[in-house]
Amino acid sequence: MRRVGEPLGTKVEIKNLNSFKSVQRALEYEIRRQTEILRRGEKVKQATMGFEEGSGKTYPMRTKEEEADYRYFPEPDLPPVAIPRDWLEEVRRSLPELPWEKEARYRALGIKEKDAEVLAYAPALARFLDEALALGLASPQALANWLLADVMGLLNERGLPLEATHLSPRPWPAWWPL
Repeated sequence: MRRVGEPLGTKVEIKNLNSFKSVQRALEYEIRRQTEILRRGEKVKQATMGFEEGSGKTYPMRTKEEEADYRYFPEPDLPPVAIPRDWLEEVRRSLPELPWEKEARYRALGIKEKDAEVLAYAPALARFLDEALALGLASPQALANWLLADVMGLLNERGLPLEATHLSPRPWPAWWPL
């Protein structure tokens, strides 16, 4: 069983973050960077990364070989907490579909990799796409193309988020005047 305070995986720390927006951008970039490393079957290396605000990318500052390089030590005032495995599994089962799971599902439906990634990590677009897919209105890639090009193009032009519109994939009722 993992002890409280033990990291879940390889430790990568990021420096030079000067706003919450920078933290968000750095984490999003690191998630993509580390996911790509793991997809290639390689291991993520322990490192301290810097963040470049202009490019929105992280860059290696120094690598860390051993845990001692981080100077971790247990917090003496916090006792270990044992988390029952059955409770942990119950929590996992209660989670909604996570973005990377959604992305994999979209890719399995034939949506292009980049389109699937954009759609999966944008909750409003993902909800819209899932509702449209359930209605069987068009092929998954055709829906993705329409959402990402036509709909988002128009919304970006008008400075509106999808959530601020009444746009719905549900067909208009026959009695609704156009």
